[in-house]
Amino acid sequence: MFSTTIRYIVIFSIVGLWLLSITGCGSSRSTVRTVSGLPEELSGGQTGIALSLDPTEVPIIRLDHASDTLSVREPGDYVLGIGDVIKVHIFSRNLSEETDEEEATVRQDGKIYIRLLGEVQAAGLTINLLQNKILEATLPLVKQPFVQVEVSEYNSQYVIVFGEVGGVSSGGGRGKRVPLMGPTPLMELFSIIVRQNAGESQDFSASPSLVADLSNLIVTRRNGDRFRVNLNTYLFGKNHAANIEIRDGDFIFIPNIQDNRVFVLGEINVQGLIPIGLGMTATEAIARAGGFTNLARRNSVKVIRGGLENPEVVNVSARDVVRKGHRDKDVPLRNGDIVFVPRSPLGGLNVLLSQILPPLQSYFLIQALFQN
Repeated sequence: MFSTTIRYIVIFSIVGLWLLSITGCGSSRSTVRTVSGLPEELSGGQTGIALSLDPTEVPIIRLDHASDTLSVREPGDYVLGIGDVIKVHIFSRNLSEETDEEEATVRQDGKIYIRLLGEVQAAGLTINLLQNKILEATLPLVKQPFVQVEVSEYNSQYVIVFGEVGGVSSGGGRGKRVPLMGPTPLMELFSIIVRQNAGESQDFSASPSLVADLSNLIVTRRNGDRFRVNLNTYLFGKNHAANIEIRDGDFIFIPNIQDNRVFVLGEINVQGLIPIGLGMTATEAIARAGGFTNLARRNSVKVIRGGLENPEVVNVSARDVVRKGHRDKDVPLRNGDIVFVPRSPLGGLNVLLSQILPPLQSYFLIQALFQN
């Protein structure tokens, strides 16, 4: 399958600015039951995590407007885990006793040590619950006690992001560990990366890069379920369901737009496989491949997608696009498309496929020879 890829270069030039603008903010048809859960189609996934970095191998989930809002967790709702570092402040409301403030790390056994109380179970409790637990324990010890608990380091919940995003190496398989405060909307995750990388330098490279393919994000859950998300439908169409919830243990891969390829075949000067950039159209791909031959039927360019077993064929009149300026009649290309320029009128789908299959078979044969 191939995802929808209507892209505009402007989104990559402003996405860093847009993400920084939200920094510091509070924390065919296919249906989705809830934004917070996996779509039904993804239930019963694989065992173990087997990452696939080829978007074409990952099932596409086309998300509808399941919800216009995503619940934002308050700091007090954060569930503590091993490795989290918290600050505990205990004092008396009537100021009759000295203030006691200390920092504690949640140990492997799930407990923290507080000088006034000793060991206290913390893992598995929210900040609010731990605060109330400490308050109850201090009642016999402090007059009119007041307790404040806050997290100074979030270490127990995190995701790994790799690919085309600032601060992440796309070449060596190294990912970036990003801490979470709980289930987090995807766009908020990007803003966390901005805060983590940029600091006061305002380094916009922390956002998805200019070569990031936001229409082919691959999310792999802890249980091995993986799926593809087209974030462009949120950025351009405000499809809030595409701003999917990211969870503890997720792996997120942001592919390079330059990894997308299309076949350009038929009556053009240089047949073969070419990379497609942001929003590249059928006529632009033909120009990239050296243009038409003298025998090309320019008013009957075919864009074929969906696989040769059950192809979808879209007709493009390059003559109208170029000579008459009908840019709206051009077709934005998707990864894996075939652009075919016939020599003579085609009699039907079978005739079309009979002209396309020989060069494709030759290409894959040569690829196999070199790989072996």
